[in-house]
Amino acid sequence: KRKLARVPFSVHLKLVVDEQTHEYNETLDISTGGIFVFTDKPLENGTEGGFVIKLLSGKPSGINIKGKFQVIYRYEKQGKKGMGLHFTEVDPESSLELYKVVRYNQAESEKQS
Repeated sequence: KRKLARVPFSVHLKLVVDEQTHEYNETLDISTGGIFVFTDKPLENGTEGGFVIKLLSGKPSGINIKGKFQVIYRYEKQGKKGMGLHFTEVDPESSLELYKVVRYNQAESEKQS
């Protein structure tokens, strides 16, 4: 069982696959282990590459969560197509930021329940 569940989260996501950049502006949810991305053109299952999640913060440059991913499923949710990404590697600083994002959004979600 997950310690931190998937939480609703919409963010700008950049994926790099074989030196090609794919940018997405709509995500459904995030956990410390992955993210669901809405797109009419999901990448094939098994696709691997790098990712950058850009978060706004008090820092002028924002916060970038970086790592590697693998597409683990293509799916349709809420009438939209998309893909589930599993984070296969996240650098230590990014891992801490990712944990904070998930924990904060989980707490906010619980307050609204």
